[in-house]
Amino acid sequence: MSRLFLVYAKQWWKEYLQLRESHCNRLVKIFAQDECANNWFVCSYVFPLCAGRLLEAPRLAARFVSLISYEKTQNISVGKGDSGELWASMHTFLARKRGDCENHAILLCSLLLGFGLDAYVCVGCKGKGQPHTWVMTISPDGVITFWESTTGNR
Repeated sequence: MSRLFLVYAKQWWKEYLQLRESHCNRLVKIFAQDECANNWFVCSYVFPLCAGRLLEAPRLAARFVSLISYEKTQNISVGKGDSGELWASMHTFLARKRGDCENHAILLCSLLLGFGLDAYVCVGCKGKGQPHTWVMTISPDGVITFWESTTGNR
């Protein structure tokens, strides 16, 4: 990762926190560490993935992803007593045939992008502040759909 990019990212984060006091409490994911302890910009995990004739529709892609076993990954130490999540590469996730909600969401989002949908990985919290990741698509007419990648539900 470029040093200049890291400088820009730190500056952006500083300005983001200054915009509103409530931003200090928001879950914002900029970087993720992979299984090889490399830090990556989170957007680099998602890319259009065309399944060709194997998956004929977005709903089938969601079903396919949901059939991959869910396994909560352990947090990793990132220094100074902090811990962070491990985001496995897509290759590792598929080879292991199991992964956390981040892995499922990344694969589903990549497949939906391959279908030409306007898709995004969302990072937030579900009940009791539990971190969670899901996928959102926006149709050309502005309809927003949320996809739960571990179950295939919309």
